[in-house]
Amino acid sequence: MEVVLPRVYFGNIAYYSIYSKASTVVFEPHEHFIKQSYRNRCAIVAANAQQNLIVPVQRKQKRNAIKQLEIVYAESWQRVHWGAIVSSYKMSPYFDHYEHIFQPFFNGYKPDTLWELNEKGHQIVKEILNLSRNESTTDSFQKNYPIDYRDKMKPLDHFQLSFEHENYQQVFEDRHGFQKNMSILDLIFNEGPNSASFL
Repeated sequence: MEVVLPRVYFGNIAYYSIYSKASTVVFEPHEHFIKQSYRNRCAIVAANAQQNLIVPVQRKQKRNAIKQLEIVYAESWQRVHWGAIVSSYKMSPYFDHYEHIFQPFFNGYKPDTLWELNEKGHQIVKEILNLSRNESTTDSFQKNYPIDYRDKMKPLDHFQLSFEHENYQQVFEDRHGFQKNMSILDLIFNEGPNSASFL
C-alpha cells in the first residue's frame, strides 16, 4: 500500500500507525503550509494538561512550497520545547534511555527549513521504533492521490478525533486520565522498545 503524507513535527500515534502499515510512503514537499496542522506542532502530556509545542515559521513564506518554508529562531523555542519535554517526561520509564538521542536535536541543531527539521525528527523516530519503509517524495503538487493523508494531519480533523489505539501507561494519567493520540514522543518515553506494538 502506497500512502501520501506530509512531513510533520514529531507526528502523533495516528501518523506513525499509517506510516507503519504502509509499504511505500510518499512525502509531499510541494504543498503550501497549512495553519493549525501538525506540520509545525505536536502535542505532549504535561503536568497541568496537554501542551502544544509549536515551531515558529516565516509568515511571509507561507504560500511558498513547504520545503522552502524557513524557521524563525528569534526566540529560543527549541530550549522551551526541550524544557517542556524534560518537565513532562523526566519521570517516565524510558526518558533516561532516550534523552541523549533527543537532546542534540533541541540543543544545537538549527536547520533553515521546517522540512529539514521534520525530516531529522522523523529519522530519529524511525531508528528508535525500528521502522523501515520505502520512502520517496512527490515530483510536483497534485490535488489528489489514491491514499492521501495530507489534509488529515490537523488536530480537529475527523480522522484524528475518531482515531483509536490501545491505551498505555502515561506519566500524568492519574491527573488527566489517558490522553489518546499524543505525539510519538509520549509513546516513546512511556513505552520505549515496546512502542511499535501500539501502532
